[in-house]
Formats: sequence, structure tokens, C-alpha cells
Amino acid sequence: MMLTRAHMERRLQDYGLQGRCWGRFGSAAVDELEAGFGHSLVDDLRDFAENVGNLLVDPFNIIITGDEAGHMTCVTETRGIRIKGAGFDRGVVKIMDHAGESYLVLGGSGAVEAFDSLNVAADQATQRFSGLASFIDWIISEAIQFQHESNDFQF
Repeated sequence: MMLTRAHMERRLQDYGLQGRCWGRFGSAAVDELEAGFGHSLVDDLRDFAENVGNLLVDPFNIIITGDEAGHMTCVTETRGIRIKGAGFDRGVVKIMDHAGESYLVLGGSGAVEAFDSLNVAADQATQRFSGLASFIDWIISEAIQFQHESNDFQF
């Protein structure tokens, strides 16, 4: 299923989650990202950038296309990571930071893997998701859990 802003916002609403789609999206944003990387994005990432842009599911923030001015995109975020050793192909794209972990889309497979932000090495993944859709499902599940835990906490 192709993800769209309407689909994502409906999912957030259905689960009563705080969040929103934000920033740029569309073919021009995709073209800028691919020019910035010097290669094509994997299909899932390309579709997400074209149809959604970025996604905030409190407390998670997937950043692909950046704000309307094109600041803080996955290109700028990917350039900021320090990869130790070999093992990543040139298609790796950083899409999120959360709780000291960097989440990367792998160019060859389109899988999403998490790494300790200070130890990004091909053999050091702390979590793996088969693709962007399963990663987003995990984020929504985690956000629901956070919401339940914060609702249960009372002074």
C-alpha cells in the first residue's frame, strides 16, 4: 500500500496519537534529495518523500524532505553520521534520531536498521525492520505504548 498524508493522518487520528505530516513533499522534493545524494532513493523512501514528506508521531520524528525551505533533510542528516568501518553501500539514508539511536534506510534492501548513534557500524545494528512500512508500524505501536504509560502515571 502506498502511504499518503491522508492515510498517515487518519492512522494517527484512529489511534488518538499526537503527530502530523509536515514539510515539503512531491516530485520536486524527491529530485532535490536524489541530486543531493547523487543516486536514486529506494522505492519506499522515494514514495514516502513524494507522498508524505516527513512524519511526526510524538515522540518520534521521521525526517526525509525537511521543512518548506529544504533545511534539515535526510541528506543533511546522513552527511552528519560517522560510519565506522565498511559494510554500508552508498545508498544508506538516515531518517530519524531517537533516544541515542540513528535509524538508517539501507540502499540495497530498503530495510531500516537502528544503531547506537556513537557506534554506526554495519555489524552493530540494534534493531532491524524489513522496510519503511514496518518501521512506521513499530513507531505507531511504541507511541501508543508511551501514551498508555503516560496516562497511567499520576501524582
